[in-house]
Amino acid sequence: MDAVFRCMRKLFLIFLLPGVAFQSIIVAGGYGTGQELSVFFLSLGAREGLLGLTVIPIFVISLSATISFELARLYQAYDYRTFFQLLLGKAWFVWELLFLTSLIMFFALMGAAAGEIFSKTFGLANIGGTVFLMVSVSIIVFWGSWLVERVLSFWSLVLYVTYIFFFIWAFHEFGDNITNSLNMPPTGNSWVMNGTAFACLQLSMMPAVLFVLTHIKTRRQAVVAGALVGPIAIVPGILFYLVMLGHYPEIKEIVLPSNYLLESLGSRSFQIFFQIVLLGTLIETGAGVIHAFNERLDSLYRTKKKLMPQKLRPISAITLMLIATLMSKLGLVQLVMIGAKYFSWCFMLTFLLPLLTVGMYRIVKSKGVVQVG
Repeated sequence: MDAVFRCMRKLFLIFLLPGVAFQSIIVAGGYGTGQELSVFFLSLGAREGLLGLTVIPIFVISLSATISFELARLYQAYDYRTFFQLLLGKAWFVWELLFLTSLIMFFALMGAAAGEIFSKTFGLANIGGTVFLMVSVSIIVFWGSWLVERVLSFWSLVLYVTYIFFFIWAFHEFGDNITNSLNMPPTGNSWVMNGTAFACLQLSMMPAVLFVLTHIKTRRQAVVAGALVGPIAIVPGILFYLVMLGHYPEIKEIVLPSNYLLESLGSRSFQIFFQIVLLGTLIETGAGVIHAFNERLDSLYRTKKKLMPQKLRPISAITLMLIATLMSKLGLVQLVMIGAKYFSWCFMLTFLLPLLTVGMYRIVKSKGVVQVG
């Protein structure tokens, strides 16, 4: 029995953990509140939005993950500083500046979302959600990779089960409305453009999962694990999007669609449970991206043959989130619009295009041999 358990755990760590970690990190900024799906996809029309969410993001994310995982394996690049030195050379700091800026915006988005949840669901002051998020993330990142891995794995399972249950219940209640929305005439808007922009914005978090790739030892493992990332990451978003179609088009005007949908089901207990799960998701997302930043600091200490002080981990989390708290005053909708308008294309230029060119060249050049040193 122990042998079976060890085998299953090994398979999970190699093939599923990277996808689970990525899904855990992107969900808060990708589709956790529903406002992101509204901005990127509902604005296209119900059917075109579904195509944009399903086809492009899954393909782009899986392709990028496959190349990233193999590149990281070959060059032992398990922190984003080392990884982007491979892709951008001496210009790697350009990506870091962009990443730190987007990270602050990302936390501002999560702080605004947490504030909305505290306000709309629990009737508490918005600042309570931001403080709760800040303290929880700081506690998790203090303990490093081992706890972050476990939190991402466990809460991702909780999230999946919750989203599936939510979809089944909502489809039972509003299935006819969902079908009618999908049968509406097309708007003529390009779902390819929005799908690509959404995918590139999510790719900004790909380097945040590099620390879990140490379990991958072969090219086959990297390819399979990478191919699974897209479906694992996007399927909950598709389920959520379909639920939103049960209230289309009026839901496009709602600031916190998740709460609106939960209220439509008429169950206060499930509303509270779902929002608690969503708060937990915001926390695990924050822990994941802060941990990526801490791993970058840790690699800097290692190059100087020093150990990174443990107390620096929560300090970095608190500092970044304090800055983000000020930005959260912009509001949830405005923050999503900023991400959609600017950061998507910036990450295409600094990550996706270099990955498909320089990254692929380095993989071919290596001939499958791990590059040590």
